[in-house]
Amino acid sequence: MTSSEDMMPTDVEDKVGSPVCTQGGTKPPTSRPGRLSVRILLKDLDKALKAKSSHSVAQAAHALAELALRTGRIEFFRVALTLETMGTYDELDGAPAMRARLDQVIAR
Repeated sequence: MTSSEDMMPTDVEDKVGSPVCTQGGTKPPTSRPGRLSVRILLKDLDKALKAKSSHSVAQAAHALAELALRTGRIEFFRVALTLETMGTYDELDGAPAMRARLDQVIAR
């Protein structure tokens, strides 16, 4: 019989979904899983807020919510979901406050 180590795949996915080699490879140089992806998605969200594009806000917030679920950050998910709802219903009045709340949640 083979041991459980022999049966393990050489590539696995970390919390964010990027492949990580288990045989001598290294993880990306981030302090938290998904940190780079969060920055990219926040830039997209900021562009959408600046353009006052409710559809783009909803899309960016949806992507943030998915990332939050994959990384297990529930508070982050709640804020992203609220932003997504605002964008979906074209009610962006409270969006800047929710964006500021995202910064607080990310800083933790």
